[in-house]
Amino acid sequence: MERGADERPLDFRPRGARREQRNLPRVGARPASGLGVLSRLTFLVRIIAGEFRSRKLFTPPDGDVTRPIPDRVKESVFGLLRGHIEGSEIFDGFAGTGAVGLEALSRGAKRVVFVEQNRQIARILKQNIDTLGVGDRAELVQGDTLGMGAIARCPAGARIIFLDPPYPLAQDPLGWRRITSAMQELAKNLTPDGFIIVRTPWPFFETEPEPEAPARKPKGKWSKEDKERWKKTDWQDEGRVERRRSPNESGKAKRASLLTGTARDEDPFGDGWEEIDPLEVEAVIEDSAPAVSPAKGPQKPVELKIPGLKGPETHVYRHTAVHLYARG
Repeated sequence: MERGADERPLDFRPRGARREQRNLPRVGARPASGLGVLSRLTFLVRIIAGEFRSRKLFTPPDGDVTRPIPDRVKESVFGLLRGHIEGSEIFDGFAGTGAVGLEALSRGAKRVVFVEQNRQIARILKQNIDTLGVGDRAELVQGDTLGMGAIARCPAGARIIFLDPPYPLAQDPLGWRRITSAMQELAKNLTPDGFIIVRTPWPFFETEPEPEAPARKPKGKWSKEDKERWKKTDWQDEGRVERRRSPNESGKAKRASLLTGTARDEDPFGDGWEEIDPLEVEAVIEDSAPAVSPAKGPQKPVELKIPGLKGPETHVYRHTAVHLYARG
């Protein structure tokens, strides 16, 4: 049956509006290009109280990447800090997607400095800051929280300094020493009534590295593979090198020059060898370095007392704990 002249389709919106609705991005949908991890965002964290109460924050799809602080722990921590947030300047180290710092801004903090080293996570944090519209009260630093550059960005007169280092870093003896050294430097910026708060696993043990076993010496006769591996190559055979360069001269005459370093040694690496810029080497190491993981070995409780700081006051929440320190 043909539709009458005054009949309309079920969707009364103009065609342009329907087209715009179809083009809206969906959470979890892949963008056209260039957004990387932002194409698969989820909402695992929310603001608990304050100006942005119940607002959800973008998080990566894998919660293990950032290990967000549970709501119950976050609510308890901010309950302990009641009266220390409003109008205060705060430093949020190992910020992740900003669960703690953005909660502080929602509860009236004057300014928060976020430090996050992972580039992809820092992009998500920037998106959360922009979504809440708090860019004028937030400063995002992409870098190592324990580095002097990030420590120098800590506000003078910070009332709260929150550190949530990766658990493997905190459980590594060298990593924990780096954390405590950074805390001693950051404490210089604390107000007299300020606190440094560190989140760690619980129970909190450090793993002592096992002593390295001595190298095993080969026994018996060398195998054929060993002989092939250690035989002279062309570039090690001085006679062959010199005969190839100067076939009319004896290898014996050139031997002295090789030993004294005056001969033009051939490049043993071939034509494909290139020198690498030191800056590029650092960039490759930074991008490809694996996460710190504790070495296998005996465990012992971590020494929580830090010279120059008062505390800690420890609050345990099942498998995690927060430790409060004050200026000494």
